[in-house]
Order: sequence, then C-alpha cells, then structure tokens
Amino acid sequence: MNARLPSLVSFVLHLGLLALLSLVTFRARDLVPPPAGMAIEIVDLDHAMPLPDPVLAKQQHVEQAARAEVEPVDASAVETSSFPAAPAPSPAPQPVTAQAVSPPSPTSAPPMPALGPGPVARPQPAAPAPPVPPAPAPTHIASPVSSPSAAAPVTATTPAPSPPRRLDAAALARSLGQPAAPAPRPRLNSAAIGSAIGQAVPKGVAGLSIRQRTNLADMIRSQITPCWNPPQAEDNSGHVTIVMRIRLGRDGGVLGTPALSRIGGQTAANGAYANALAGSVRRAILRCAPLKLPPELYDAWADVELNFDPRDIS
Repeated sequence: MNARLPSLVSFVLHLGLLALLSLVTFRARDLVPPPAGMAIEIVDLDHAMPLPDPVLAKQQHVEQAARAEVEPVDASAVETSSFPAAPAPSPAPQPVTAQAVSPPSPTSAPPMPALGPGPVARPQPAAPAPPVPPAPAPTHIASPVSSPSAAAPVTATTPAPSPPRRLDAAALARSLGQPAAPAPRPRLNSAAIGSAIGQAVPKGVAGLSIRQRTNLADMIRSQITPCWNPPQAEDNSGHVTIVMRIRLGRDGGVLGTPALSRIGGQTAANGAYANALAGSVRRAILRCAPLKLPPELYDAWADVELNFDPRDIS
C-alpha cells in the first residue's frame, strides 16, 4: 500500500497538470473583428485643427489642479460614481474641400488602434494679419477753387503803347566813338523872310520885291538904333523882344505916340525888364525923328511895325 502511494500521487498530479494545460490551451480566444476601413480626408492647412500649445496645456493643467484643491469634494458624488465621466469628444472640423477615397481592403490596411476620448484641445488664436502700411499722403496741396459766382470779374487792360523814341544820332556816335554827321542846314524859306520884312513895311504895298523890302527895313532900323539905349539885362531877364508900330508923315516925322504891338519872351520873373525895354524903344523912335526916307516909297513906310532885339546892338 505504501509502495503504490507515490505512484498514485504522481498520477493525480500529472492528471491535474494535463487538465490545467487543456484549459489554457483549448480556451476559446476572443476574436477581435478587423477594424473597418477609415476614410481619409484631405484638409487645407488653413482649416486644419491647430495643435495644442504645450505651454497653454500645462498652464490649464495647473489651473485645474489648483481649482480641484480649492473646491470641496462632494461625498455623495464620490459614493454614487466610482469613475469620473469621460469628457465628450470634440467635433471634428468641417472640411472645406474633401475628396472621397475608396476604403482599403482589410488585408492591406494595418490594424489601427482604437482612439479613446482625449482631452479637448483649446484652439490657438489665429496670428494677427500684418499691418497694412497706410497710403502715402499726397505731397501737393490742391488750391481751393472758388465758385464762378464768388470770383470777381477780371477785365484785361491792355497798356497803351509808348510812343517810339527818336534816335539821337549824336549820342549814338559818341557811344560808337565816331564823329557825328553834321546836321542838315535849314533850307531858305523865301515866304518866311518876306513875312518878317513885311513887318517893317506897310501892309498895303504888295508891289515891292523882297530885296526892296529888306533895304527899306534896314534904312528905318539904322536911323533908330543909334538913339536906342536898352536897359542892362539881368540873369533872369531872358530873351525879350519888342514889336513897336510907328506911323510917319511924309516929312518923316512921327504921328502920335508909337504903340506897343507885342512883347516876346515876357515872364513873371522878367516883367519889369520887359516893360523897361519897351519904354527905351519908344524913346529912341521919338528922339531920332524925323526919319530920312525916299518920298516915292511913302506908301511903303507910312505905317510900319519894327522888331527891336537888344542882341542886335550889343
């Protein structure tokens, strides 16, 4: 009996070992169905979900831990719920442009691990757009335009043309260093000479020639000039001439008083000198009478006007 005991124990142990091995080996394994084909969507980078900022996530974790320490724990909530509720998954962003891709075959697609609900990532604020430089202000300033009603009418005045200046030949010759051309000599005007001589002869005598009139005027003047004593001229006297009318008889004597016809060159400054000169001429005529003149020409010298110039006897 004692000899069979070890064999019996060995048999029981081997039998239990085989039973244990059969349980482990032939246990039905839970077959995991292959994951279904996943659709791949192509999303633009502008619309893709930004990756969570590690600094911001760490800061949020610290804030949540501090809030958990401060907030009191509800005992009833701990007893009723053994495990905290999982956070709701964030909705996937809506793609703008997506292309449908045919799902791969189960044999070619590798098994994808199941994605559990993770922490919701806070979207990172978009980077601010670069500032647009303002348009440069115009450098020129527009002048204000007045309305036509406010603007005063402007009348264009044309300046009167200045009269043409006469050419000075002497000044031009001096500037050029050449002698000036001699001025043209005035032509002899017989009519003017006859008119001047006619002042010393009667107006009614038209048959006398120019030579006869000249000789008659010289004859009368030559007899009166020796008796004429004009006054002394002053600096402001100027050039004064006296025209005296004389009526003579046939014997050459003066009839009445010589009459003053006109005074040439008289001004306010030399008025006294002109009156004194006229008186000297009148006295000379009376002093020298009677005159010796040809009697056959009495009609020519009966009523005459003589011009007396003090420069002729100086």
